[in-house]
Order: sequence, then structure tokens, then C-alpha cells
Amino acid sequence: MKKPLGFRELADFLVKAKKESWAGGAKETLQWGIKNIEPFISQAGSLTLCYVDNYADSGRNVFQGLEVVSRIDGSLHIWEPVWAMSYRGQYLGIEKEKEAVNDVLKQALKAVPVDAPFRGPHVHKFDKYSYTNSYGGDIKEFHGVEEIVLRGKQVRGEVKRVHELKYFGGLTK
Repeated sequence: MKKPLGFRELADFLVKAKKESWAGGAKETLQWGIKNIEPFISQAGSLTLCYVDNYADSGRNVFQGLEVVSRIDGSLHIWEPVWAMSYRGQYLGIEKEKEAVNDVLKQALKAVPVDAPFRGPHVHKFDKYSYTNSYGGDIKEFHGVEEIVLRGKQVRGEVKRVHELKYFGGLTK
């Protein structure tokens, strides 16, 4: 009989995986036009879990991806998806800001809260940017929107958004 995966074990694993994968500079490969971030495999109690993040980025500032956590049996031949999150985002700033915006995203993902291990915290300020993450639900089922704005800059009386992303997901069974 398989040991059940607890919500706290899953949340702790997700926090660790998000800090170690794209945000932590994990190796990326390109296959069939999809960017694959090196899988993160770790023990969660007595279970072995694998986190995979793949995304399509056409180079036109729109990207879409899928994160999946799978439970792996001891032989590494049977993978059982237990949690997934889909996301779609776009970069809205000028090209020379793109690297800075990615740095803000990486910092926010490294600050992912264990009680909501989907994206970054509700608010994160980094250099001249502000990151916000509004979400509903819990690890079982959730949805949210994140954005990054350039602080102090306004366009027609509104803050200048340089990134937006929508996401949703939850347990797969």
C-alpha cells in the first residue's frame, strides 16, 4: 500500500523545487521548441517526488508552461502525477528591461510562501520594480494572477506594467 502524500509534504517540496529550478538557475534544454528545465527530484518524507517545469517561449514576449509534480516508485519506472499548474504570461516592457524583469521573477519565486506554493508572495519589491500575486484557493485547487510594475513610472495616469501572468492548478486526483 502506498503511503499517502500529505499536503504539507507537497507544499514543502514545491517551495524547495521552485527555489532550486528556474529561479535557482537550473539548466535548461530546448526540445521541439519547448524549454525544459532540469527536473528536480527529492525525498519528501519517505516518498520520492519529481518536479518538472516546461514552457514554450516563441521569443515574441508570450510564454506558456506547465509544472507537474509526480510521485516516483523506487524503480523510477512508474510516475504518478499528483499536482500540476498551468501558466501563461507575457512580457510588456521594452526589450532592455527583460533581464531585470526575469531577475524580479526569480527573486519572487525564491520567496514562494509554503501556505500558497504556486508562484511568489503577495507583494515583493526588488530594485525599481514591484511584484504582486493575487490568488484564491489552496494547494488542492487554485488560480491567480501575478504582475510586475515599474515603480514611479506612469503611462496615461496608470502604473507601467512590464509583466503579467495567469495561472491555475491543483491536485490531479
